[in-house]
Amino acid sequence: MLVLMASPQAACPFCESETGQRVRATVFGTDFGWNLLETMLPFAVFLGVAVVIQGGWPGTGRPARNDGTRPRPACCMSLSGWD
Repeated sequence: MLVLMASPQAACPFCESETGQRVRATVFGTDFGWNLLETMLPFAVFLGVAVVIQGGWPGTGRPARNDGTRPRPACCMSLSGWD
């Protein structure tokens, strides 16, 4: 099992080089938390937009779907009004 885990690192020509070490130090350095936050923030924003589009803005009083309060379409009304 350890042989399988070590093989990708042995196959990487840059992991042990000076460039690889500098990249690793930059990515996982003191700003790792901030970099992770900056990377994940757009996903959170897009998720929030999708929730608002799907369910409406919170607190607007928009009725939930299929609760019987929505008006019926015109094709389902008779000439005298509601069936």
